[in-house]
Amino acid sequence: MTPSPHFLKKLYAYDPDLRVVWSYTKECWLVERKVRRGRPSTYVESPDPDVVRRTRDGYIHVGNVPPRELNELVLLNLWKSDMWRQGGAKYVNHEIDKFYEERDARDSRTQRDDLKQVAAEMWDSLAWRRGSKIRVLEMVNA
Repeated sequence: MTPSPHFLKKLYAYDPDLRVVWSYTKECWLVERKVRRGRPSTYVESPDPDVVRRTRDGYIHVGNVPPRELNELVLLNLWKSDMWRQGGAKYVNHEIDKFYEERDARDSRTQRDDLKQVAAEMWDSLAWRRGSKIRVLEMVNA
């Protein structure tokens, strides 16, 4: 199987180091990118023929695409997940760490607030039972 020339033209315009190949074992398109640093391995041991071919050719796996979905959405997803466009691997890692730290801090605050509420309700309940707290009715001006 071969991808449409129209799609390939757009793919190469986005990144000339990308390629699309059909996987007969997975029955889907594989998007792969040429490795710029290092050399292809001449000896690869893997039960997956796609891994052997890809490694020998000097490519890395970018993603799988279902058979009928090789279209502009693939290019959009490549663009959205492009780490260099987002500032590089270190920046993306920093942003991910920041997200989880903020989420953990927010969860801790929520848990602390919940525990304070439970403690206040327990104190109120005990105070009512001991009689140290009385109900005061509000007077409404007529």
